[in-house]
Amino acid sequence: MPATNSEGSALTIDLPVKVLDSITDALARVGIELPPVALQLFLLILVAATLALTIQKIKRDSSRAENGQKNHTLIVSIIGQGLIMAAILFAWAEQAVYPFPSEITGRVDVVNVSSQFSYSNARVHVLDYRDRELGSSFID
Repeated sequence: MPATNSEGSALTIDLPVKVLDSITDALARVGIELPPVALQLFLLILVAATLALTIQKIKRDSSRAENGQKNHTLIVSIIGQGLIMAAILFAWAEQAVYPFPSEITGRVDVVNVSSQFSYSNARVHVLDYRDRELGSSFID
């Protein structure tokens, strides 16, 4: 049975996108406006640097060890860092092959219908091609 979030829908692979969005929002609150590609590039460089340091530590530890044992925690760390790098590179390849469409969709939630052609207290939700909300606005 798949895990569900508070809305009851199944969790998807959009978790990295949501994390990246929250990082972008946090940076925007302090006045730093970066596009997601710049954040992905920063994350890729950061993970590559930590991966290089981890590999260097494993080599140093294995050359010092008399019995040739490796630290399994570092090996698991390398696998995790490699997966993060692979995910970023896969996202870039996917965006290159399947660029974002130039159209958006939306949804209107109406609270009060005063007549057949008049709506009040409506909320308009702008959605991207994956039905993720890009923003919303309240209309009186």
